[in-house]
Amino acid sequence: MQPKAVVFEGKRGIARLAKDEAYYGFEGCLIIDSRGVICGYTFADTSIDESDVVQDMTVDIRGLLIGDKGYIRPLLNEELKSQAINLQTA
Repeated sequence: MQPKAVVFEGKRGIARLAKDEAYYGFEGCLIIDSRGVICGYTFADTSIDESDVVQDMTVDIRGLLIGDKGYIRPLLNEELKSQAINLQTA
């Protein structure tokens, strides 16, 4: 049996955070509806911008989508509008 640290060797990323901290591994993104039901999800390397994986999660989504400041990007907003998604960021 392989040690857990080797299972994802070469597949995890390094993300730089504030104050010279680094985070190693993966990040997960979820889309839930107003009832709390998961409608979309994805996992990505930490070196990938979270706004780059939104398209993977919104294939069958329409209407209002609320995200944090990590999703503020004019091009993303335009792409989502073409899918009938109203992206609002806080």
